[in-house]
Amino acid sequence: MSLYREHARYGFIALVILTFVLFILKMYGHITFISADITDSFHIHGIGIPILIIAFALGMYATLLPDVDIGTSKVFQFTVGLLVLVCIIFILAQQYKYQTVLILLFIFALLFLNHRGITHSAWMGLLFAIIFAIAFSSAMVGLYALVGYYVHLIADRR
Repeated sequence: MSLYREHARYGFIALVILTFVLFILKMYGHITFISADITDSFHIHGIGIPILIIAFALGMYATLLPDVDIGTSKVFQFTVGLLVLVCIIFILAQQYKYQTVLILLFIFALLFLNHRGITHSAWMGLLFAIIFAIAFSSAMVGLYALVGYYVHLIADRR
């Protein structure tokens, strides 16, 4: 079995367990900072998408994200493609100039990463989780991203 599938499988299991634990804690009122997140929606042009779906999807993405330092990996190709698309949209909209420059610098930096280098560090997982939490204004999204990222790091240590 490829490491890609192994990481995805471990990530899926961990995120299902996290979801179960969060629902149990919410049911018994033991969490307050995240309880509203579970039933909230993230709105894109007026369309509400349950935040749990976004959090789970980004958690699965974060499970594979440490391997963004492999130029031939699926997560590298997906990430670069998505970021280039975002940059094109920003440029066409003539907005977010600084963010576009930062994204382009990030893409450029990806080309020079060594495997199991900086992207396989715990603090990088924390950084990505903070970025996701801020981008989606949701602590739950950040938590799912953090768990997904750390599951990858733990699976690599086996």
